[in-house]
Amino acid sequence: MALAPANRDSATLWTRTTLPRAAALIRFRWRYQDEQVRYAGRGTARIVPPDSLRFDYAGPLGFGSGAAVVIGDSVLWADPAKNFRSLVPAIPMLWAAFGMVRPPADDAAVFGAQLEDSVRQQRRVVWRFVQRDD
Repeated sequence: MALAPANRDSATLWTRTTLPRAAALIRFRWRYQDEQVRYAGRGTARIVPPDSLRFDYAGPLGFGSGAAVVIGDSVLWADPAKNFRSLVPAIPMLWAAFGMVRPPADDAAVFGAQLEDSVRQQRRVVWRFVQRDD
């Protein structure tokens, strides 16, 4: 789908609508697989608006456990850091997994389009934020 350059302020306003209005606790099950390993387990995310997250995870029988504190797009603390980085390669993806979209970075190109949902006949706005490293 081709998207045209879009207004950064409109995109930023939209991202704010995805933020939680109150502290939240999310419990989840997870699976991870790459060419070398396969893991599964449970986790908890404690989210405090507007941009703070504590992320705890554990593999089967408590093996492979770890935790991290994320503020905005930065990992403030992770233990063990290597395991967290392998599970969460990009912080914006972690936020998106919990239904929250981080605003575009200052150096990101912003693209968007308005689409009509053919089933519900509703207008949808689609955004894409692209940084040099993407």
